[in-house]
Amino acid sequence: MEKSDVEKSIAEQIDFVITWVDGNDIEWQRQKNIYLHKADIDDRVVRYRDWDNLKYWFRGVEKYAAWVNKIYFATCGQLPAWLNTEHKKLVVVEHKDFIESKYLPTFNSAAIEVNMHKIKGLSDKFVYFNDDMFIISPVNKSDFFVHNKPVDRGIENIIPLKLDKDLVVNNIMRNHVMLVNRHFDKRVFIKKNWNKWFSIQNRSDVIRNILLSLWKDFCGFKTFHLPTAFLKSTFYEVELLEREMLEKTSSHKFRTGSDVSQWLFQNWQIVSGNYILPKCNYGQYFETNINNVELICKAIKKHRYKIICINDEVYDNNFERVRDAINNAFGEIFPEKSNFER
Repeated sequence: MEKSDVEKSIAEQIDFVITWVDGNDIEWQRQKNIYLHKADIDDRVVRYRDWDNLKYWFRGVEKYAAWVNKIYFATCGQLPAWLNTEHKKLVVVEHKDFIESKYLPTFNSAAIEVNMHKIKGLSDKFVYFNDDMFIISPVNKSDFFVHNKPVDRGIENIIPLKLDKDLVVNNIMRNHVMLVNRHFDKRVFIKKNWNKWFSIQNRSDVIRNILLSLWKDFCGFKTFHLPTAFLKSTFYEVELLEREMLEKTSSHKFRTGSDVSQWLFQNWQIVSGNYILPKCNYGQYFETNINNVELICKAIKKHRYKIICINDEVYDNNFERVRDAINNAFGEIFPEKSNFER
């Protein structure tokens, strides 16, 4: 029996999820400071700083991804004053709507990510965006899903041992690979998925997979810092097998080295073989600092990529200069308000 038109329509739906926090909110800062009494937390200013460019995210979606079904805008209750909450595609969700009350308030992005599949009404296929990931050229559904499978690249990588500002991140990545190796056999995976693992579509990264295939267990995975296509079923599968780890992460008010994050679910989809290789590289990650600002602005103005991630790496007094330059570039390609703005 063929699927009905309604079933087909639902199966084709793809939602976006974006998380956001206004780190300049005085009341939010006051509440956060109440819980700032534990060690081993990631509380750098770049974790929460507001770049005042969220409106360009919505303009990019409206102009270049009009096919999106719903946009789930997840916050602790904060809303930009300009946001049109009546837009038919916008669904505002607060943390309390999908995270258990005993874990709130949370200032931990990982805790938010491991619970986002519980957002009511979220489609089976969704794409997760951080608020520093912007669509600047047309994107298609096939950039994210093909034949109901996430579009992704599985690239093995060695996790650094450096004791630097990324220590917490590195520890989280180690947690991911530990769990993956607990449930999956690397050699069995490669045997079943060699055509994707060693594909020339992985470009120069295929060398990593070739060299690291000598190791019995997975060593880690390369992260691309771009929007990630997810199946809700992946979250439920991990939750069934590793509920304790997810609850532990949810209980942490701030991100710590004992957490897991969205990348666990992305890694899980990879080692399950449940992914399709992309036809092309649609995005680019930038460390956003004074040295890269010109390169980033050119990429925006010339629409060099479909999506860019501009990760906050400004640790000096150049923040306002960098922010203004990049926002001016966004303003050039998105000069008009979207319908997501009042």
